[in-house]
Amino acid sequence: MKAHACRLLLTLSALLSACESDQMPDDTVLTITPAERTIEITEYRGADGRCLIGDAYYVDLPILLALQSGDGSPVGDARVRVYVDLAGNTFSGYPVLGLYRDWNGNGVVDGNEELVSSADDAIASVTTDEYDGHASLLLRVNLSCAYRGEVFAYAGAASAIASIKVEAADVVVVEDNEQ
Repeated sequence: MKAHACRLLLTLSALLSACESDQMPDDTVLTITPAERTIEITEYRGADGRCLIGDAYYVDLPILLALQSGDGSPVGDARVRVYVDLAGNTFSGYPVLGLYRDWNGNGVVDGNEELVSSADDAIASVTTDEYDGHASLLLRVNLSCAYRGEVFAYAGAASAIASIKVEAADVVVVEDNEQ
């Protein structure tokens, strides 16, 4: 009888611990799509050689996070934390990358109320869809200057990195009176 009670207690403990949202199977795999993106731009520099940054020169890229168990089954209702280097909450300079939550699901940034990577924000947290194990965000990429950045996501011990590169195909020097 004592062995039966111990087994029951161990089974209940295992079931209760499995309900915690941060626990993942050891073989869980997290992916970010696209895993890599390169965008070519024309970079404008002032007479002093410094890049001229424009707030209104950007592209919004959808970022898809997919969480799967080792056998390929989706892991739903799981919390995935996401952050971006060169964003307001991870970089002390001008934030050239920004994460946005598409609250209404229309696929576009509707305003700064959807920004989740400003200086005052913690690391963004999204929950994967119950059935397909996916979550999505929008990544705003400033296209003024050349740089490299990364999107980093993790859920339990699973993690993924996506690389973003803005590359200057041409450089144009703007005289002070042309600005």
